[in-house]
Amino acid sequence: MWEPLPLPSPAHRPGENAGLETAAEALVELLSALARRQHEHRIHTVSRLGAVIGSGLLPADLAEMALYYQAKAQRDLGHSAVSRQGMQAVADGGGRLAPATRRGLAHLARLAGDFPTALTTAEALGREGRGRRVLGDIWWAHARAGRAAAAYEAARAEAEEDGNAGERAIGQAHRALALAFTDPAQAGDEILFAEQLLSGLDQRATTLTTKIAVLVWDAGTDDTDFDDRADLMRAEITVPASPLPRCSSPSPSNTPSPGTPTRSPRTSTASGCSLWVATTSWLYSLVVGSGTDLGESSRSVTLVFDCEETGSCETAYALSSHGQN
Repeated sequence: MWEPLPLPSPAHRPGENAGLETAAEALVELLSALARRQHEHRIHTVSRLGAVIGSGLLPADLAEMALYYQAKAQRDLGHSAVSRQGMQAVADGGGRLAPATRRGLAHLARLAGDFPTALTTAEALGREGRGRRVLGDIWWAHARAGRAAAAYEAARAEAEEDGNAGERAIGQAHRALALAFTDPAQAGDEILFAEQLLSGLDQRATTLTTKIAVLVWDAGTDDTDFDDRADLMRAEITVPASPLPRCSSPSPSNTPSPGTPTRSPRTSTASGCSLWVATTSWLYSLVVGSGTDLGESSRSVTLVFDCEETGSCETAYALSSHGQN
């Protein structure tokens, strides 16, 4: 899961005003680009990650990470051919991100209308590759909303067993959208549950999916503001997201239950400070372990560590093993 946290201000991002010269600069630029990817246009994400990849400064694991997320952004831009090339390269490498890239290849096949390939790929993904959610997407594209909703429910249940809050919210949001079309009587509770699971998470796309489900659920009612709400939703989807929140201490929360949904305030809690330090240390060790000389620019990485204590840097994200892909 990506948790918000601070990095250097945009005016001092490596790679935007000058070329990347050290492994430390490339590392910070990689983390910053990934942090900003849901808060700036995908074109900028592709460009920034392309600069990181082209620098050749990072070890294989981190270069693979940059290639994977670049391919994801290219897919969002509709650049399917180049996205498929990047995804395939990561999948062929058999590394940590291989299951995620195979899932990406299934989505690309679905978007291309190659449903036999998409279905075959999805069925082979298994739990690690989040095959249940991909199957839901495929059934959804075939207007099999009931089967899609069941697949999303299974995906949510697996994520809950794995302790993956982000993936659990994705499965539930997609289930709510599917049922908003086919079972309005049940959709209300499913929407409320999705909102509850999203509370405290920073998942813009999933939040928008849930809001769209609310619009679909309200369609055909006597809501006189429906058209205005739809226009506002369209604007929210097309404009860049708001700046990321500052680092703060996490708030205790109760685990929601599907049987007792309650509307939760849509707030974003920056709760990944300790995780950021631990994960950046891991990424730092990969660079050092590769024999790359960080030189004096290692201070750029050290500055990020200070965010746990100060909570006053600008914007960064921490990476753990559970993410929205």
